[in-house]
Amino acid sequence: ELSKDYRFKEGLKTCINCGTCTAICPAAEFYKYDPRKILDTVQRKDEAQIEALLRSETIWYCGECMSCVTRCPRKNGAGLVIMALRNLSIKLGYFTDSEKGRQVYPLTKALNYNVLPSELNQQGEATGILRGGNLAVLCGLCGTPYDIRETIGRDLEQGKQTILFIEDVGEYHYKIDRMLHQLRLSGVLDAVNGVVVGLFADCDDDPLMGSTLLEGIADILHSYDYPVLFGFPAGHVTDNMPLVFGAKAQLRVTKNAGLLTCAALPLGLEPRTP
Repeated sequence: ELSKDYRFKEGLKTCINCGTCTAICPAAEFYKYDPRKILDTVQRKDEAQIEALLRSETIWYCGECMSCVTRCPRKNGAGLVIMALRNLSIKLGYFTDSEKGRQVYPLTKALNYNVLPSELNQQGEATGILRGGNLAVLCGLCGTPYDIRETIGRDLEQGKQTILFIEDVGEYHYKIDRMLHQLRLSGVLDAVNGVVVGLFADCDDDPLMGSTLLEGIADILHSYDYPVLFGFPAGHVTDNMPLVFGAKAQLRVTKNAGLLTCAALPLGLEPRTP
């Protein structure tokens, strides 16, 4: 089973047991951990010893920095082999024997959030990469190398859509209105596939604006035909639900509820199957 994993094939060619991987490994400085011994065990193909590895703490020490790959004279990658071992340990359920394995396992799961309905919501379904954050910061980064338009553009080039999350704290009503129009006029709101509106803490309504803050946000976002979810419990608040930017996400908004699901790790870092 292990030999079918592409990471195993890429990570273990012919180990000469030189110990370079252990010498360069940052984790070996902190733990009783020797990547060379892991490669040696796997290379011997002793099923009992491999099963013991799958049940051990040892395979969970690696930080996956891949410094071993760059220094190995044979271009082996202990980190790649360990990733394959971790995947198999989870698949077989052996990770439960390891305290560190039990700690890491939740990171392979998705985050699922059900949000109460709001009359400001716009129904629909969308999938994409979760991006965004604080609205003032997003607007402040326009025109810099960290412009969210550049990120969305790269996603689109790779055939990926974007779900945008926004929140803010302590901003005047008129400033939030101005910043949303900036996102609209700069093409950001045209380029995304859905919007999740978080909490706007300490952002009071201004009666001179003619509507509440959230109604004003809805007026702008309802110009688009994608789903919009209001009231997501994330922002500058105490009860703050975690979100993973850069992760795959799915947004579903109905009359009765809103559902946001996102991977627990960003794209490219999530565990991959063979």
